[in-house]
Amino acid sequence: MKVDYFRRVSKVWIILIGILLGMGGIFLAQDSADTSSKFQAHSSQPNWAQLDSLESAIDSLMSLGEYAQVVDHSLSVEHKLIPLQDSFHLSLFRQHRGNALYELRDYTSAIEAFNSAIAASPQSEAGFKLKATQLFDRANAEYQLDLLADCYRSTLASEALLSELENPDYDYLISVYNDLAYQSRTLGFYDDARKFLNKAKSVYTSQQQLVDVMEIPVRKPVAFAYSEVLINAEAKEEEMMMAALADLEELVDQRTVRKAELVRLSSAYNAVADFYINNLKDYPTFGEEKAWKYIALTRQTLDPNLNPQGVDQINFNEAKLLFNSQKFEQAQKRFEQLADELDQSDLRRPFFEVMKAMCYMKLDEPVKAKGSFFEMMKRTHLGKDALKEDGSNYQPSTNIIHASLFAEVADSIRVYDESLYASIGTTLVQAGIKEFEANYNGKYFSPKLKSTYELLLKNALRDLSRVGDESIKRQKVSELLSQSETIESQFLWSQFLLNRRRGSLKVPDSVRRTEQLMRLNITEARRSGDAQRCFELEKELEKFEQSIHEQYPTYSSFAQGRFDLTAFQQKLDDQTLVVKYVELKNTLSRWEITSSDIRIHDLGSSTAVKAQSQKYLDVILNRKEDRTQAHELCQRLLPENYESFSKIVVVNGAMFGLPFDALCDEQKNYLVESRTITYAPHLVFSGYDEVDSFDKGKIFVFCPTTQSDNTDLKGAIRESSFLSNSYRSDYYSDQRATREAFLSGSAKANVLHLSMHAEIDEELVERSCFLFHDQKLYLDELYGLDLSGQMAVLSACNTGKSLKDIKNGNASLQRAFMYAGIPSTLSSLWEIPDASSEKIIQTFYTQLYEGKTNGEAIRMAKKDFLSQVDDPHLRAPYFWAGFILSGKDQTIALHSNETSTSIWWIVLAGILLLGLLLFFVRSRQVSI
Repeated sequence: MKVDYFRRVSKVWIILIGILLGMGGIFLAQDSADTSSKFQAHSSQPNWAQLDSLESAIDSLMSLGEYAQVVDHSLSVEHKLIPLQDSFHLSLFRQHRGNALYELRDYTSAIEAFNSAIAASPQSEAGFKLKATQLFDRANAEYQLDLLADCYRSTLASEALLSELENPDYDYLISVYNDLAYQSRTLGFYDDARKFLNKAKSVYTSQQQLVDVMEIPVRKPVAFAYSEVLINAEAKEEEMMMAALADLEELVDQRTVRKAELVRLSSAYNAVADFYINNLKDYPTFGEEKAWKYIALTRQTLDPNLNPQGVDQINFNEAKLLFNSQKFEQAQKRFEQLADELDQSDLRRPFFEVMKAMCYMKLDEPVKAKGSFFEMMKRTHLGKDALKEDGSNYQPSTNIIHASLFAEVADSIRVYDESLYASIGTTLVQAGIKEFEANYNGKYFSPKLKSTYELLLKNALRDLSRVGDESIKRQKVSELLSQSETIESQFLWSQFLLNRRRGSLKVPDSVRRTEQLMRLNITEARRSGDAQRCFELEKELEKFEQSIHEQYPTYSSFAQGRFDLTAFQQKLDDQTLVVKYVELKNTLSRWEITSSDIRIHDLGSSTAVKAQSQKYLDVILNRKEDRTQAHELCQRLLPENYESFSKIVVVNGAMFGLPFDALCDEQKNYLVESRTITYAPHLVFSGYDEVDSFDKGKIFVFCPTTQSDNTDLKGAIRESSFLSNSYRSDYYSDQRATREAFLSGSAKANVLHLSMHAEIDEELVERSCFLFHDQKLYLDELYGLDLSGQMAVLSACNTGKSLKDIKNGNASLQRAFMYAGIPSTLSSLWEIPDASSEKIIQTFYTQLYEGKTNGEAIRMAKKDFLSQVDDPHLRAPYFWAGFILSGKDQTIALHSNETSTSIWWIVLAGILLLGLLLFFVRSRQVSI
């Protein structure tokens, strides 16, 4: 991870300046005593000419390994620089101190030195270049302290600066991309890791002549091949891993004087050995043989003087191979020896302790196993107080990989020994969830992180079923639900708050347009299948958004706090039931929440439940009725006491793809006739409290004639005309309903109403879009809007249909509006016929105007449709059930056009009265 200091800071031009200034005698070959004397010669106030020579002297000390002297001399010079007001050299000398402290393994002090260097760096091209290198140096120190989230942020910040410079330090920039590939690999984002590595290769190819002029310990192609081996080993891509290893072997001659390259080769062999050790079951005929082969090659190429930790890693892999080969006694002795020899502060100790404990477990020594498992937890616990035996005071580390470690270990214990699991496994599960909650960055799950989370939550739910005391069980359920909601909702919820507030920060339109253009470019890259280009554009967008955060500091203050279930329950009335569906590794559970209670119910196989739901959905889409199926599904999906509640909020119901109000009760009546049902992607959205007190009261209505087809949406036109004539609104129809009009006006609307076609792409969800008169508006562009209205009504087909997005889970056009800042969205699950859609939407707005909440209003609109339709075939759910309300059930401010009409009548009446009065006065004058 750490880039060699001499490679990064060697500055030939500085040495030459030192010579030209007559400093004479300062050469890299001089011993440390001579170099130190040069600092003493400048003990008085330094001038600008002397600073360069002092820096050369520090370079000399660094190359000689005299790091303590570098720290002392940089401190002695620093206070003399302040009167000179030379922030560049002040920043540079602080960076030297940070790098020296890093080499002394005082990483905490190194971070402090880098922070002070960053604070001093000037606002200039040279200053920005310096700051970028300091950020990357800080990332290296953060990595050594296992501050992985901080390390990732520092590395990204370094890349953001370097990539914007006209002439960046390309050596640093390539190293930054290589490190980002490393960090992505660690979290299981293997595609991202490959793309960062491709960026590093691309920069190297274009700037090779500049980069290769320096004598560096590891050539770039060697570093690239090494990274490819690691990425593919962890991604379980054997063929690609072996191809990369062959490239590395061809590049690195074992007789090379570049000893650092041998370290890479040795580590690559070790990674390949680890691949076969971890996957022995997949290679039963030759896996063990291959593992021993590459362990031998690792040992053969290892130089303990250059890589002392490599010796421990070889021994660890040998012991792990013995364990996986079921030679538990031999493995146990090896792991005990390793754990005893390893330094107490070594960050690898938790992993060594785990394997020691696993050996004890396999050898039927549960007491020793429990002791080692507890020792593992102590090594990751960051609390000031000693870890309690029950783990209740466990404070998580800064490394989400520990969550994966705890999840896998706890599950192994549960499978092997239930009594040992009861004594330590449950504690590991609780600690693992805390680790995940504390360190998950909220953006999206990689398959690796998703598997970790599901394994932790599944075992936590299983543990709850063993708790006998109801009050303790309720408390544990409440805590688990709060944790899971915080983890699952944080990305969508944070973006909702940020986008909702951005409009009030007066961000210039030019900034918003830049973001919209960037999102459009991303969509185009996806449509063309250019994955690397798409990746690069996404990273550019991230940097752009970060720049907005920096320019508008309050923009970043609307982040999500921890979800508080108790506060959520206090907002519920006695007539509301919330049901949340959680799918974990093909099992489905229902979480039932009321104002006074929380319960969890196991629904069995998620595949079976989804199949039953799809069977009924097929009936609906075929425009038929089957109230028996509807009743049976109601019994399976809803709790027994659901009839005690007049309102039901369905959380994560998108997994079923069906409207719950089309289910039937015991009397085979549709639920829409007796209760209000709304939906939410997460609990937090159904309990959202509007903090703004505005009342815009205006509807923005869009009803375009599209270029893609000539379908005459007569119902949509009448629906839109009705809204325009009945309520205060801005009406964009036909050619006026352009993409630009929507982008310009959407932030000003209290209600957005879209009566138009939508295209849904189930293979590549980002290509899903709305069809305005002139252009399409894609899903990615919707994510970039900052909306602050109360509601969006998407009167277009399939706008509520849930689609699978590899990165973000369930996606839909409706969800995109929520992301953009709209707390309530009315959308459709299928293409609802024009005639019924028109009637339902008109009644919906009428009910809103009369004071009903939007959830109640859509229910009353559906009921009204059912009561008025004459044709019994039109009572089938297909014609009315497709509209669903997602998000907050709230009253919506609407203003009738009748108000303005009345004002004009009053004005006209006043004019007539005034005219009559003048006529009367004139008549009197004439008569006189």
